[in-house]
Amino acid sequence: MTYSIRRRQALQHCFISALALGSSPLTAALGSTGRAGCIPGAGRGQLNLQRGRLTGLGPLAPVNALGIALPNGFTVRKLAQEGQRVPTPAGPNAYSDYRWHTFPDGGAVIPKANGGWVYSSNSEVPWLPLGGCGALSFNAQGAVEDAYSILSGTTQNCAGGATPWKTWISCEEAKDGLCWECDPFVQGQGAAKPSLGRFAHEAVAVDDRRQAVYLTEDIADGRFYRWTAAPGDVDDSGRMALESGTLEVMNIRGFDNDCYPAADALVQARLNVAWAPVSQVDQRQDKV
Repeated sequence: MTYSIRRRQALQHCFISALALGSSPLTAALGSTGRAGCIPGAGRGQLNLQRGRLTGLGPLAPVNALGIALPNGFTVRKLAQEGQRVPTPAGPNAYSDYRWHTFPDGGAVIPKANGGWVYSSNSEVPWLPLGGCGALSFNAQGAVEDAYSILSGTTQNCAGGATPWKTWISCEEAKDGLCWECDPFVQGQGAAKPSLGRFAHEAVAVDDRRQAVYLTEDIADGRFYRWTAAPGDVDDSGRMALESGTLEVMNIRGFDNDCYPAADALVQARLNVAWAPVSQVDQRQDKV
């Protein structure tokens, strides 16, 4: 990589508003040097973003027997507990062979053809080989049928993302972490996808129309990445093998070299970006 540490810091907090290409409303605000309205990266505080719809749910009820406080009209049930076999009242046995993992983190709900669904759940254990990902299989009535592992022998599996072809990409948040594609419908072992980079992965989002994957990095000066499939990586159905492609890192024009927007309004505007190829995909990105 030719990007310096200072340029990496320029990308923190900014990618949320910088996906759109085209003309930028900030031309006048930035001035001819592109430095107007900037503050040092170390001085950037929390963004003052608009509050989401979930903030209007109303006050929480008292904590219930499970130790959870819910808004009025909501209910909760316990499906699994760390270290214990999962109850499977709709399956062939009363309990699964799988003991639910510790540190459950990011996951997704993926529909099954029969009307049921599978819930994938990462295990963010920060040491080998206790990470991985488990799954709960539900029938169409919402009862648990089975529980099993879909990934093991990995570390600090934090977030990830579901694909349009109904797989789950589980991401390792370690600094040399990989993305692993898993079949959520059966017990098994996910496949590592080194083409998606080796860094402290957080989440991924698949854009099958553009044959691209967007990836976030969870470190203090983390970057925003785009992976674009090579022509031979995509089959006739549009499914990407995630084996061969181009990994790039985003730079926000006008806010580089340890420069942050000074105003929240600038951060939330549409900004011009450029994509720089990652030259050493097989290396830890915090080292290049």
